[in-house]
Amino acid sequence: DIRSDVVGQVQQEFRNYSHWTQLPGLFLWVFATKCTLVAITRYSLFIPTRMSVLLYVCDVFTASFLAAFFFQASGGALAENADPQCKLNGPAEHLGRIIAVGVSTVFV
Repeated sequence: DIRSDVVGQVQQEFRNYSHWTQLPGLFLWVFATKCTLVAITRYSLFIPTRMSVLLYVCDVFTASFLAAFFFQASGGALAENADPQCKLNGPAEHLGRIIAVGVSTVFV
C-alpha cells in the first residue's frame, strides 16, 4: 500500500535528520535552498540560468546606481567649513565619487 510506504519513508527521514549531529548538514541545506547566489545557478524549467543571473545583476546594480544618483543629486557630505583640499575639482573626481558610492552600496 502506497500510504504505508510514504508514512514509513517520512518516519525514516525524521529519524535520520532529527538527531543533533545532522544540524550542520541541515543548516547547509537550508542555506543552499535560500541563498540567492546559489538559487540563480540552479536549473529551472521556466527561466534559463543566464536570464536569472542577468536579473540578479540588474537588481544589484540598479540599487547601487540609484544610491549613487541620490548621493550625487543631494550634494555632498562635506561641511561648509571643510578643508579646500577635500572639495571635488573636475568631472573625473565627481565620477569617481559616484562610482565609489555605487560600489560600496553593493557591499553594504
